[in-house]
Amino acid sequence: MDIFGLSGTHGHHSDPKFMGGDPKQPLTNMKTADHIDLHRDMNAYLETKTKVINGKIVSMRPKRGNSGRIIRLILRDKNV
Repeated sequence: MDIFGLSGTHGHHSDPKFMGGDPKQPLTNMKTADHIDLHRDMNAYLETKTKVINGKIVSMRPKRGNSGRIIRLILRDKNV
């Protein structure tokens, strides 16, 4: 393990934590640049997945005001 981030690799949660994945799951090692690209692409994709809730468009992308907990609740609610 490289606690200083000098190895050029990052551990990635293959089962996303914000979707309920175990925070202590084994990580997939990826090159740092690939990990950054993956998250950029994943965030762009999740921003296109939306629902209208109380007249407001809400995306599946986790961010301030749209936490993983909120996203999981939205996904479970078939009426939304």
